[in-house]
Amino acid sequence: MDIQRNHKADRVAAQATGVGVGFIALMVTWLIGARLFERVWGQPSAAYVALATAVLVGVGAGAWAARRLVRVALKEIEVQESRGAAAPETQQV
Repeated sequence: MDIQRNHKADRVAAQATGVGVGFIALMVTWLIGARLFERVWGQPSAAYVALATAVLVGVGAGAWAARRLVRVALKEIEVQESRGAAAPETQQV
């Protein structure tokens, strides 16, 4: 019985990693942006501008990272399948 690599699982893992990258980008942008925008606009407006900027950067970074990681994972799978040899992820049970 062959256990084949699940392509959907690789795609989901790559997308989840991209979401994590997006959250990290959101947090860093929010921390730095809050300090910088506070010097420009003052207290009440700076928090809103920093949050809006952080959400935009986080969503953009997450989407970019997820798309890139999915592309890399699928390319790796194609290369392994084109070789035709038993790939390390295929196990005989």
